[in-house]
Amino acid sequence: MLIGKFQTVKNFIEIYKNKNKKSLIKCCILTDKKDFNYFNELKIPCFDYDKKFFEILNYHFIGQIWYEIDEGKDIVKDIKLEDLLKLPFDIKLFLNSYNKNLINSYTDKFNFASTSERRKDYIFYSLNNSKFIGIPLFVKFVLDKIFSIIIILITSPILLISIVLILIEDGYPFIFTQIRTGWDGRKFKIYKLRTLKKINPDRTQQVSANDSRLLFFGKFIRRFSIDELLQIYNVLKGDMSLVGPRPHMIEHSKKYSSIIKNFLTRHKCNPGITGWAQVHGFRGATNEELMKKRMDYDIWYLKNWSLSLDFLIMIKTVYAILKYRAN
Repeated sequence: MLIGKFQTVKNFIEIYKNKNKKSLIKCCILTDKKDFNYFNELKIPCFDYDKKFFEILNYHFIGQIWYEIDEGKDIVKDIKLEDLLKLPFDIKLFLNSYNKNLINSYTDKFNFASTSERRKDYIFYSLNNSKFIGIPLFVKFVLDKIFSIIIILITSPILLISIVLILIEDGYPFIFTQIRTGWDGRKFKIYKLRTLKKINPDRTQQVSANDSRLLFFGKFIRRFSIDELLQIYNVLKGDMSLVGPRPHMIEHSKKYSSIIKNFLTRHKCNPGITGWAQVHGFRGATNEELMKKRMDYDIWYLKNWSLSLDFLIMIKTVYAILKYRAN
């Protein structure tokens, strides 16, 4: 998404075209026009800033937001930019001249590392950048597939026994699905073994200790996280990773993003079956205080991610399952 003046948007659409003559800019917000019906001229959707960003960006599968700033503008007081930085997207500020003091004041305020580069007579400043790019991300992607196949082969007897026990106790279906929040806030369907009785249709109500809805065998399955094994399919599909912030229900993402600042920034990578928060005991039921602590661990993971950290988390996961299984 490009946010800027009409002429700038028009120029960039022409400059940033791929080999198929399609613009890399999927949609825009015009900052100098009151009438936003410019689709016929720009050939991309145009929105008012008052529209809901999250829904727009999710629908258009946006990976970055480019935001034009005026020379001399006090962006420290820029409410629009402050709102954008709460979303799980990379932000690039751009202007047509170098202004070191401008960018330094902003990164000091929000504690975001930044880099600058010159493109097409513009200076771009990168804020809120994700570490999940390039060769390390590709290696993570490949290792996810390899380890997923190994895990499913090793655990398949346990998985098959669990499926049989569910069928004996409560019949079909043995799979539970739910819509969760993924990378960049995009929705995906998560798969688990069903551990609750079919009598309760509420899919959004979290399971509590001694929950009456639990199947007899479901208690054991959940205690050792056997129900999570089906998420290997999500990893193989590319919706999830073995390691990353746990995906939440859409309802929880909406709820906690409204009360916890920068909550949605935890969605700057693929969600994981296990994560840094989970190996420190922050798993299962949620409330505002626990979710804030879980988010802090997730943000730390995003800022410090490496392949070696992923390996450490995977090793700690086995210990965490045994240590925190009572919860």
